Order: sequence, then structure tokens, then C-alpha cells
Amino acid sequence: MLGGVFEVTGLLPGQPLGAQPPQIHAFVLGESMARMHALDVSHLVEKFGRAGIADEHFLFPALPQRIFEGKEETMPWAAELIGWLRDQLPLDVLERSVSHGDYHGNNVMFEHGAVTGVLDWTFATADPVVDLANMTNGYLVLAPQLHPDLSSHVCEQIVDGVLKASESIRTVN
Repeated sequence: MLGGVFEVTGLLPGQPLGAQPPQIHAFVLGESMARMHALDVSHLVEKFGRAGIADEHFLFPALPQRIFEGKEETMPWAAELIGWLRDQLPLDVLERSVSHGDYHGNNVMFEHGAVTGVLDWTFATADPVVDLANMTNGYLVLAPQLHPDLSSHVCEQIVDGVLKASESIRTVN
């Protein structure tokens, strides 16, 4: 949008939620994610359509189809895997909500017991399980690899806490 990489974190009050103790980190992440998923997106979908924004830019399942096509083009060596994903992923939307795409503690700013900002949006309208699956993958698979000092036990505690906090607000099918 602005023609390059820029730093927003320093412009928002607070610090990344990931700097909080695991219990606070998990509770706030799960609660804020559930509240985001509870937002009605029907008016957004309608307005985007009237504005001429193509479904594949924001609407699940059109968005992952566009991503698969792009990956097949740029990574022909992964065509078999992409085909398998295309066949196996449940792309039917059971429930449509706001989906961040990369919701984790370092993308949520926090201060004085409140969320002060959410960073690094990959906005889409999708089933809430998409965000929950991405969050789970991030903490259980990626985080231990990127941060070897972070124990897998703490990552599991965070995921369990996020799911518990989220479920206390809205049930996920």
C-alpha cells in the first residue's frame, strides 16, 4: 500500500501480546479471536461485491483456490502436493467470519489489560476454523522451530488456553 516495508509496531501503544505470561497471552488471544469471529461480515461481502472486488481477493473458498493456482505457477515442483491439498481440504464454508490469517501473540498489541492493535492482516472472510488451524500450526509447529528457547510445553499450554478462551465465548464446530 505504501510502496515498501514499514514498521507499525512502534506507532501503537503497548507491546506484543507474546511478551505476556502464557496464561494472559492465551486468554487474550483466544477471547479477542472469538470476538473477531463473532462479527457479522455479510455487509462487507455485499459492499465488496458492489465495489467490484473479486471474490478471490477476500472470500473463502475462492481465496485459497487463487493461492493454489499461484503456487502451482511459481512452484511447479509442488504440483502433486498442491493437488492433494486441493482434493483434501474442506473448502466449503460452514460459517463465514472475519479471518486474520496469521493471528498470534506477536501480531496483537496489548497494554493495560486491553488489545491496542492487531497487525499483519491477511484479511479474508472464512470459517473461523481457518484462523484456529493457522494459530495452532503456528504455535505447535512453527514457533518451536523459530524460537528454540520456547518450550513445546509452553506452546501447547498457549494453544489449549486459546481454544478454551475462544470456546467460552463462541462454540466452534
